[in-house]
Amino acid sequence: MEVWDLFDENRRPLGKQAGRREPIVKGEFHIVVVVCVINEQNEILLTLRSPDKEKYPGTWENTGGALEAGEESRTAAVRELFEETGIRVRENELHLLDSQMEESAFIDVYVVRKSVPVEKIRLQEGETVDARWVSLDEFCRLGEEEKIAPPIYRRFCRLKGKLDVFIREESRKERYPACRGEKRQESKKMIIIGCSGSGKSTLAKKLGRIMDLPVVYLDALSWDAGWKRKPFAEFDRLTEAEIRKPEWIVDGNFPRTVEHRMDVCDTIVYLDFPRWFCILSVLKRVLTGYGKPRPSMNEGCPEKFDPGFLKRIWNFDQRSKAHYYGYMKKLSGTKLIVLKTRKEVNRFVKQAEKEGRFIPGNYPK
Repeated sequence: MEVWDLFDENRRPLGKQAGRREPIVKGEFHIVVVVCVINEQNEILLTLRSPDKEKYPGTWENTGGALEAGEESRTAAVRELFEETGIRVRENELHLLDSQMEESAFIDVYVVRKSVPVEKIRLQEGETVDARWVSLDEFCRLGEEEKIAPPIYRRFCRLKGKLDVFIREESRKERYPACRGEKRQESKKMIIIGCSGSGKSTLAKKLGRIMDLPVVYLDALSWDAGWKRKPFAEFDRLTEAEIRKPEWIVDGNFPRTVEHRMDVCDTIVYLDFPRWFCILSVLKRVLTGYGKPRPSMNEGCPEKFDPGFLKRIWNFDQRSKAHYYGYMKKLSGTKLIVLKTRKEVNRFVKQAEKEGRFIPGNYPK
C-alpha cells in the first residue's frame, strides 16, 4: 500500500505517515507533484484518466502523484512522469513553476521541455488510456467543456501567467548542463548572507533567474508599510513556511534565526566585503533611490537615510563575521561559497550561467 509522510501547515514533518486510503486529519498535509510537459511547439501533454478511476474518470490531466514516504519532491516528479508516460528526464531538467497549499496537500508544480511523439508515450495500465498534445488555447477549451479534471484546470488557470513566462524564455530549454558524471552537489536551497550594502539582493535576483530558483527576500517578510516591523512570531512563521518548500534562494541575515537557515540549506553564499565598500554602496543607493522602495522591499518602505543603519554596517564585522565563519565550519555536507570582491562575484555569476545548480563551493570546511 502506498504510504505518505505527513506535514503541518508550514510543511514541517510531523513524524507521522498515512496510507493512501486513510483519512487525513485536518491540519495535516501530504505532498503531491504535478509535471507539465511542453514540447517545442509549445503544446502541453495530456493523458486520459481510465474510465475505471474513482475520481474524475475519463477526463484529461497532467502527470502527477503523491510523494512516497521518504521521497524528495523532484525525485517523485521524475518517477511519476516515467511511470505514467515512459518519458525519462533528469531532476535538474525540471523547473518548479509553483508550490501551493490545496486542501490536505502541498502541490509542487513542475514544468519540463520535452518533445516526444505521441505514439511513443507509454501509458500506465489501470491509470491512463490515451495521450495527446494540445495547444494552450485547446487546453482552455477542453477545460471550459469540463473535459479536463477540474482540479487540473483550476490549477492551470491560476498558473497560466507563470507558464506563459516559462514558454517565452527560450533560454530555459537547456538551462542546466548535465553533471557529466562528476559527483557534484546540486544547489536547491541557498542562502545569501553578508553585510548590508554588499549586494545580496542583487546577487539573489541574478541567481534566481540563472538557476530557476524562487527568491525570498527576508526584508520583505519582516517589514510592513511605513517601516513597521512585523512581530517576531509572525516573521518566523512566514520564514518557516518559505524554507519548508523544496527549493529557494533566501536573501538576508537576521542573526536571530540565521543558524536555523544554515542548518536547512544546502548552499551558503557569504559576501565578505569591506565595511567601507558596504557603506558607500548604501549611500549611493540612498542618493539614487531616495523615497522609492527597493525591488526587494514592500511598497510603503521607501529608501531613506538612517544613521543607525550605517552604524550597524560599521559594526558588522565585530558583531557577526566571526559568528558566521565559526558556524559555517561546523556544518557538514553544505556547499560554502565566500566572495570578497565585485570581480569574484562577477566570475561566480558567469560560472553559475555555465554550471547551473552544480556550481562548486570555494571555501574549505
